[in-house]
Amino acid sequence: MVGAVGMVISLFTAGALIYVVDVSTNIGVGITVVGLVCLFVSIFACSWGPCVWVVASEIFPLRLRGKAVSVTTFVNWLGVFVVAQITPLLLEPKVLNVQGMFILMGVFCTLAFFFVLFMVPETKGISLEAIGTLFQRSSWLEITQPMTYLREEFIAYLCCRTPQVHTVGHKSTGQATAAV
Repeated sequence: MVGAVGMVISLFTAGALIYVVDVSTNIGVGITVVGLVCLFVSIFACSWGPCVWVVASEIFPLRLRGKAVSVTTFVNWLGVFVVAQITPLLLEPKVLNVQGMFILMGVFCTLAFFFVLFMVPETKGISLEAIGTLFQRSSWLEITQPMTYLREEFIAYLCCRTPQVHTVGHKSTGQATAAV
């Protein structure tokens, strides 16, 4: 989640700098934008980049995992191909131009942040069999129930308060674990 915040900040800052200052006449701003792009790439490579492969390998039941991961890999690379084909078209001055492209990507990163915050359950410390049970629940609301404590911790962090400690029950095992 910290990676998403870093990516959003670097993208929006680069877009705002290009919008406000003429990069072709101000070399310092141009170097700053290049630095922000490098920051974005390094944050992505350390956070969101590897997470795609971890989540894809965890969410499927053992009996389907091999085939399902191959399909998710294909879809991932198909998405990369589509983005690579569309980006030059969007960079045209009559479409979005460079600053608009940075802002658009920042918006997508912001949406991805909230999607993961509210829709993707935490799987840290859960066995692969239990993860399979977690994703077999009937609704996304049930699936993301273990994420409640993380949402509360995030909101507490934003509001500068200490998060409450409470118990999260697991339907599949009947066990309860303490969460911060």
